Amino acid sequence: MPSPETSVRRRPTVTAVLGAAVFIVLLAFLNFVTGVYTWVACDSSEALPFSILAGYLVCLLAPLTVLVTLIPVAKRWLSIWFLAPPAAFFVVALGRLAYFVYLIKT
Repeated sequence: MPSPETSVRRRPTVTAVLGAAVFIVLLAFLNFVTGVYTWVACDSSEALPFSILAGYLVCLLAPLTVLVTLIPVAKRWLSIWFLAPPAAFFVVALGRLAYFVYLIKT
């Protein structure tokens, strides 16, 4: 039985890398949409429901993206830094949702 030091490391499958990349790009798009609607919502109350929906979608997809990305990170196919964007998007989305709550209450 070969030792762990001499074993051959398998490369990531295209599906694993593509799946993580698609989730991160989707999160970036939803975060961009939420950001654009944040500026629009200041002038129009019609855009506020869509902004809140986009914020909730980011809050739902960010933990899912972290879970999907954990597998390639654990197998050392990807760097641990690939976990940072979904966490950052999650924090930004929570901040925006707090801002929307402030807009609704005032």
